[in-house]
Amino acid sequence: MGATDIAAGLRQAGRVALDLLLPPHCLTCDAVVDAPGRFCVSCFRHTNFVTAPCCDRCGLPFAHAAEGGAHGLCAACLRHPPPWRRARAALLYLSLIHI
Repeated sequence: MGATDIAAGLRQAGRVALDLLLPPHCLTCDAVVDAPGRFCVSCFRHTNFVTAPCCDRCGLPFAHAAEGGAHGLCAACLRHPPPWRRARAALLYLSLIHI
């Protein structure tokens, strides 16, 4: 067993000890999860992943495939183009708010 293996083992042991003292919590509801930076099962079920069709400029999903037209942009980006060429998010973050 080399120094690299020992260091990796110590990091893993430190992570386990820290998780016992301060368990990781869901990113949205604060429920305990198995690893930092994750959603609990309930919140994950309610996530809305952004998929095509969506605006080529801001990434906002379209309700219908024809909504972007030939230009591929939403109405807001056509009216007031943002200073960036392309943006994208994995999730619709407003859908994660529990009301």
